[in-house]
Amino acid sequence: MTRARSAPVSPISGRSAPARRLLLLVGAGLFPGLLLAAPPRHIGCPRPPVPAGARVSLVARRIRLDGLPMTVLTLASPRPRRAVIDWYRKKWTNLHGEPRYLVYPVGPWKVIAHKEGSCFFTVQLGRARFGSRGFLGVSNTADVRPLRRPPAVFAPAGARILLHDSSDDGGKIGRTWVLTTHGSLIAAVRHYTHGLKRAGWSVVQAVRGRAPDGRRTAVMDFQKGRRFLHCVVEKGSSGGTTSIVLTEVIRP
Repeated sequence: MTRARSAPVSPISGRSAPARRLLLLVGAGLFPGLLLAAPPRHIGCPRPPVPAGARVSLVARRIRLDGLPMTVLTLASPRPRRAVIDWYRKKWTNLHGEPRYLVYPVGPWKVIAHKEGSCFFTVQLGRARFGSRGFLGVSNTADVRPLRRPPAVFAPAGARILLHDSSDDGGKIGRTWVLTTHGSLIAAVRHYTHGLKRAGWSVVQAVRGRAPDGRRTAVMDFQKGRRFLHCVVEKGSSGGTTSIVLTEVIRP
């Protein structure tokens, strides 16, 4: 593993934080793939460099995760992962031969990250049958905003926000919150089925079950006009906390 000699490369607490954000967003399938139409000027950053022969497509033009604005792209190259990482090493080494990057693993992925001013570039690659595939994230730390709490009807009393992201895809607004609460799964389900109904939402479905490891779960869908809410509630394995994932979509 190669590391830069200068710590200021990473402007975010925890060197793998941008990569973890990227995995959460794309792994959840929250955004459809679109042809790359524009560089990430929408967040105030230049277009990221891409090796010759690589294909890039847009996943999300402008999203905001934990208050951090990001552009997310997919990256596919016919070259093996090591060759692509080495290309970025050379690209992000300054004229004095000093590396201006960090390289580190995140699970099965290999990540190389680089900072230019307030813009942070993260290339996250996995192996593919032919070449390598992964994601390219661009974030701007100059425009970080406080976490936005969900509407009161979306969050049980005392719930803690672990993550929040938002997106605007051609007028289609998407918001996701990950919450935890010390209340029971049944209490959380009642909070949503009763509270949202009182607020004018219709219950599309509400199903309880168990995860493969035996933990109790509930999946609920609600609708109110052009607004749709998908809610997954899961009891922690230790029994102490309940996890809640909320995804709201507002259609134009």
